[in-house]
Amino acid sequence: MKRNMISLAIGAVCVATPIVEAMADSVKLYGRLQGEYTVVDTDNSSSIQGVGDNVNGGQWGLLGFKAVEKLSAKTDAIAVLEFIINPDDNKGAATNRQGFVGLKNKDFGSLAIGRFHSPYKTTGGVKIDPFNASALQARGAGGMAGAVGLMGTFGYISNTIYYKSPQLGNMNLTFAIIPEERNSSSDTGDATNDYATAINYKAGPLKLWMASAINNRAVSSGSTVNESAIKVGGQYTMGGHKVALQIAKLSNAVVSPTNGTPFAEGSGNGSTTGSSGGTNYSAILDTSGNPAKGKIWFLGYQYKMGNNTLVAQMGKTDTSSATGNDTDYFAVGLLHNFSKRTRLHFGYAESDTNKLTTVSNSREVFSVGLRRTF
Repeated sequence: MKRNMISLAIGAVCVATPIVEAMADSVKLYGRLQGEYTVVDTDNSSSIQGVGDNVNGGQWGLLGFKAVEKLSAKTDAIAVLEFIINPDDNKGAATNRQGFVGLKNKDFGSLAIGRFHSPYKTTGGVKIDPFNASALQARGAGGMAGAVGLMGTFGYISNTIYYKSPQLGNMNLTFAIIPEERNSSSDTGDATNDYATAINYKAGPLKLWMASAINNRAVSSGSTVNESAIKVGGQYTMGGHKVALQIAKLSNAVVSPTNGTPFAEGSGNGSTTGSSGGTNYSAILDTSGNPAKGKIWFLGYQYKMGNNTLVAQMGKTDTSSATGNDTDYFAVGLLHNFSKRTRLHFGYAESDTNKLTTVSNSREVFSVGLRRTF
């Protein structure tokens, strides 16, 4: 009897092993979590402090699943589902981050449908700011556009067809389109096809990029505003040194970005706010909240010494309107990598605005945080 039980157990293991291995090969679980202690001091307001997982509504924390099925020697079917996780204070349930299904071919690139990061967001932008998704970040603070959706570096784009080319020599191309049309001019929201494109070039230590986005937004019955954004930039690495420069030009950016300020839970600190409150120091708006034209530039420097990286960066938002939002941003700090997946950051950042209101013209931030990926 014992021999039969042992034989049965061995047989079960032999049958289950290839199934488990196949699941391990095709489905990947991954995620990221962060804890951050931040002190914020703004004009005409008491200093505040607190603990959170980031400054943007919990969007740094994530839990994701990636499923890959090999259809042929060159083609894979891919499905991705990500959830926003906010572990520090249990604010709300997990919500969608990215979610898409598509095909990837070694010769023709990848084509997918669903919800994504905008190509405008992930070209340069968040990838060149080592403080991204912390209280020290440049986006929404004067150094990068904070607008949601197609136009900026917060949020995601839904109902989208997304194409990314294979590597074409030293470059690749990305294109995303939202092929959505409303039935009536009285419908608000996206009125016609919106799209974002990007080109990335890499040759040794040099990276160059260009990205653009167009959003035809219905602002009232029968009228639309053509929001547009374009940015160019480059990054060069030499030994332990890394320098990045990016310049963006925006027009009619009527979307009001949110959560430019840590602990933004209302409109008390600053004037240009979104639905979640908080000052947006990178808004291309005049003092009445009307869309305007403007430029945002970012300059960053990193010096890597073993497991430590010194960071110094600055930026400027300059609105063409005489009553527009002009902001100077800078941040300094240190990253310490305990490993490839665990890092500590601490530093100081400041945003000074001279044309919003007298409520909150400047903000100073001190932050220390621990980040873990898996």
